[in-house]
Amino acid sequence: MFEEWKKKYIDWEIGKLWKDKKRNKQFLNWHDVKSIVILYDRNTLKPEQLKQIFSILDGKQVMAWTVVEKDEFKKETINVAMMSPNEWNLLMKPKDHVISRFKSFEADILIDLTFDEILPLKYLHAVSDVKCRCGLTRFGDLTDFSIDRVPNMKEMDLLNQIIHYMTIINQKGKKFEREMVE
Repeated sequence: MFEEWKKKYIDWEIGKLWKDKKRNKQFLNWHDVKSIVILYDRNTLKPEQLKQIFSILDGKQVMAWTVVEKDEFKKETINVAMMSPNEWNLLMKPKDHVISRFKSFEADILIDLTFDEILPLKYLHAVSDVKCRCGLTRFGDLTDFSIDRVPNMKEMDLLNQIIHYMTIINQKGKKFEREMVE
């Protein structure tokens, strides 16, 4: 029951935040993306897979965010930030210093690679000032560019689909521009 209250509280906070906030949503071409924020579930995406993601995104500035349990060792690196339970309130809203730190990395897009709802990450997803938010179709208005989940989908599949579709749309846009010039 308390878990349901946490979810309702986060959704209420997001709704309150978005009530007056105007966002300039933009769909960016993959080749124009210079910096990316990734949200991921540390329980399903292992460190070696995260390294593989960083290698796929080579040439782009990347910052990854996740949550850790209180008994886990919190080992952050330059490109990976970890939120622990002492960094959010009782109802799982991240504290102001975490939000400030999250927003200090100015990214072009946010890619949410979480499959399950992780409330502190969901809140960061909502407060992000990026131009385009990408992820699974599940959070309604939070995601600008969403992919439907298919059976047995993994984080790498989701990332590859996002990159694929953003690249295809980029190519179609260039073809359209060429046709307009001719």
